Amino acid sequence: MPYAKSASRKEFDAIINTFLSQIKYASIKKNNIPHDIQQCVYRNAIFQTSAAIEEYLTSLLEDWIYQLGITNKSNNKIPTSLRFYSQGKMKKDIYQSFIMTGNESKFIEQLSKFDYSNNYISDAKKIHSTSPLANCIKDKKYPSKDNIISLFKRFDIPNIFNLIQKRGKKNYKNILSSFSDVRTAIAHEHPTPNLTSVDTKHQLILISDFIAKIDMVTYSNVIKISGADCWKVTRL
Repeated sequence: MPYAKSASRKEFDAIINTFLSQIKYASIKKNNIPHDIQQCVYRNAIFQTSAAIEEYLTSLLEDWIYQLGITNKSNNKIPTSLRFYSQGKMKKDIYQSFIMTGNESKFIEQLSKFDYSNNYISDAKKIHSTSPLANCIKDKKYPSKDNIISLFKRFDIPNIFNLIQKRGKKNYKNILSSFSDVRTAIAHEHPTPNLTSVDTKHQLILISDFIAKIDMVTYSNVIKISGADCWKVTRL
């Protein structure tokens, strides 16, 4: 089955195209856009692109989980790391409380009341609920290098940057780091460094390519692990 853009990537691309159009308009001399307004347009494009990366990562992986549920998959179609991580995460507070207090009675009581219906360990069992799986995404959605590595490890993609580098022949760690440095400078430096339309456009194009390669690698893994019907290409 040939690769098709995810619904999440289509949404991300539409956002980036909007920002590129705004940058182009703001930079055209005959439009007489004041310099400070131009800077607002460029800075907004960087900030909102960062937010769009977060939304892309969240929706891409949430869609994978959602499709597992609506296509009536068994547990063996869930990424193995996600199965075990979600089980541990659901019981984390119980074990932390026991380690801190040593209260065996409370420990036993909490374990006895635990909802064991969401058991992803048995391969043949049908998925009862996807909510615990979806809860394994949002704590790592901020698009830092380390967060992205950790997040995709949970979905059985342990070397995401190596895989996308092979596809795109670029150092995507450096691309993400450069983009993050620009965003940080805008947020925390005063006076804020001036941006140019050329540099801002270049940053967005590189990030768009970064997202494209993540989409392609994720597609391959969704097909391999869960099946083609778990790759969401439309919101309809």
